[in-house]
Amino acid sequence: PKPDGDAWFRAGSLTRARSRYGFDVRADREGRLVVSIAGEETTLDLPGGASCMAKAPGLVAAGGGRGEVRVWSVPGFEEEARFQSATGIEWLELLHGHGLIAIGLTSKETTIWSLEHPSRQISVAGAGDHCGALSADGSKLNLGTRGGAVRAVPLVEAAELLRGEEAARGPVRMDVFEAPVPGAHFGATWSIAVSPDGRHLATTGHDGALKIWRTDRPGEILDLEGHDGVSWGVAFSPDGRWLASGAARPDPERGEIILRRVPGWEIEARIEGHDLLVTALAFLPDRNIFVSGSLDRKVMLWSLDDPEAPPRLLHQFEQTVTSLA
Repeated sequence: PKPDGDAWFRAGSLTRARSRYGFDVRADREGRLVVSIAGEETTLDLPGGASCMAKAPGLVAAGGGRGEVRVWSVPGFEEEARFQSATGIEWLELLHGHGLIAIGLTSKETTIWSLEHPSRQISVAGAGDHCGALSADGSKLNLGTRGGAVRAVPLVEAAELLRGEEAARGPVRMDVFEAPVPGAHFGATWSIAVSPDGRHLATTGHDGALKIWRTDRPGEILDLEGHDGVSWGVAFSPDGRWLASGAARPDPERGEIILRRVPGWEIEARIEGHDLLVTALAFLPDRNIFVSGSLDRKVMLWSLDDPEAPPRLLHQFEQTVTSLA
């Protein structure tokens, strides 16, 4: 979930976003964004379709498989910036307070661009990143690496680099090293969630593990048992009381969600409803419900009051559901 608690849905080329600003955004199959404010629709062009979205106060961004990212203001939806990468876009994060946007490429490279000067960019050197999440205080961009660890990009330093003369001449390389950490994932880190108080990062990985990282004690990692197969989706509730993680159980394969109490991390419920790997999870603010997405193309709604009750099918997409927030 994003810090402001707004709900976003992404499924392949179909993307839908709802926010407290009272607007709705979806991507149609022709690669356009359809924006609805108070019942009035406006069409915005994004060639190739939207495969990911991000938002921050006053901004919404979308990126697609053709490597293009566009940023619009909210409300009004005037185009604020446009970026072009050499490969497809896998994830986005608007780094509000710094005037930056992080773009995760299908090549597993992370780039950071200036919203004020869209031609200026940083290439974050090293590890190869599968996911990114802004820290609770907005000071760092946390990246999950293919080596199973988490590395943090200091955003004040990144903003300073992009204001410098070197960035005006061309892309700048920023070294952010991935130090070996005992207890990190064996294999790639697939997803990161940041607790609302900023004290913990939760990560899932190819090894099936769910790990809790203390942000105030680097290197201290709690390994939570539970999933037997690859784990993927992970989310904290907006009030910080719940943690949900999604995985695939083998033999026969089916989706699994484990719901835990925070801060004790004890398992409250182990629930099934998806046919395949659970790739995405998100809690709805001020309501005792959460949603899940899966490789089975379904988005399910669950109750925290009775998590083992059969879920409600919200929607079944034509493509895999890859992210919820």
